Amino acid sequence: MKVIAKVAGQTVPIEVTRVGGAYAVAFGDKRYAVDARALHSDTYLLLIDHRVHEAVVLREKERRTIHLGGEVFTVEMVDPREHDRRESATKPESGRRAITAQMPGKVVRVLVHVGDVVDRNQSLLVLEAMKMQNEIKAPRAGRICQLAVAAEMAVNAGDLLLVVE
Repeated sequence: MKVIAKVAGQTVPIEVTRVGGAYAVAFGDKRYAVDARALHSDTYLLLIDHRVHEAVVLREKERRTIHLGGEVFTVEMVDPREHDRRESATKPESGRRAITAQMPGKVVRVLVHVGDVVDRNQSLLVLEAMKMQNEIKAPRAGRICQLAVAAEMAVNAGDLLLVVE
């Protein structure tokens, strides 16, 4: 599971992977081996890199207040899609932007051709994933310089769909 969190005003990627009965946790550039046991609904016994800790986690919507080792940490979970939208909104709109599939699916319709000039948020293609049709929109105004898919084509998560410059 990958999430993005705000800790002390900093945006930090967190990745949690189940390994046997424990977890491998990547917190920014640091990695930890963690075994967790719930003692109560908000209290956990953690074995982090061979050291035992008790943690109390208080939940309030997307915010977690964590009491661990005499310190208090406030963590705000960020929707990765919203984070990506905010990040792209602050980036300059020059250069090429590759648009990739966010999940496996099938291209239903391609609404543009190479060379077409498009506006920001213009529909570019329709991708069917998990029995739902999703419009893929232009992240910025530009010109379609590469089209890597066609109608009825299957795609995997991360596959290139098209490039806007």
